[in-house]
Amino acid sequence: DLHFMYGWVGEFPEKRDYAYCSRIDHDTTLIVVAPKMKLANADRAKAVIRHEIGHALDFLLPRPEVDSIFLSRGLYPISTPERRADKLAEIIWDHPIYYDDQLVQNLSDGIKPRPKHLGL
Repeated sequence: DLHFMYGWVGEFPEKRDYAYCSRIDHDTTLIVVAPKMKLANADRAKAVIRHEIGHALDFLLPRPEVDSIFLSRGLYPISTPERRADKLAEIIWDHPIYYDDQLVQNLSDGIKPRPKHLGL
């Protein structure tokens, strides 16, 4: 099960915090979206949600299954959760995820892959 909800402003203290994904139990994952997401442009909002869905899949699928998704596309399995979430999202939507000038996921511009100083 994948659930979505709006969170409280206080859950997103950093300027670049727009959403997070949590594993509730073995079969349940929750994506919590910041209220400021309502103000995000479409490319940012879509990229952030895609990234979080990547986390959800990573939580819900067995690791060998996630690795086989990468291998079936000629990619080495990715061991770090943030870059793994980005790559899963890129595979599903066949579109890259960038990090914009505020270091938030974006579909239209920025740098790629996720900068190391944000955590991998």
